[in-house]
Amino acid sequence: MPVKIFRVRDSSMRPSLSDGDYVVVSLLHYIFSHPKPRDMVVLKHPKKDLFIVKRIERETPYGYFVLGDNTTLSEDSRAFDTVDKSSIVGKVISVIRR
Repeated sequence: MPVKIFRVRDSSMRPSLSDGDYVVVSLLHYIFSHPKPRDMVVLKHPKKDLFIVKRIERETPYGYFVLGDNTTLSEDSRAFDTVDKSSIVGKVISVIRR
């Protein structure tokens, strides 16, 4: 199964993830399925050149509304609106704690 490892660089997903943790992401998980509410995903930030980890909150007619678990510190769909499925790199399948 093709996977990619990303390093978490902020606290927007606390308490699920901490700054410095790593996430293992399945790159093929959504080839034949769609993200579901509560799935933790890595996606391309729609306005910056970086990857972010967020949780699918809900699907809307215009895409996926994503939120960080730590809503106080999270830049998410509340700031940049919904994201397309094409922006989602894959589903987080494992966490490696620092």
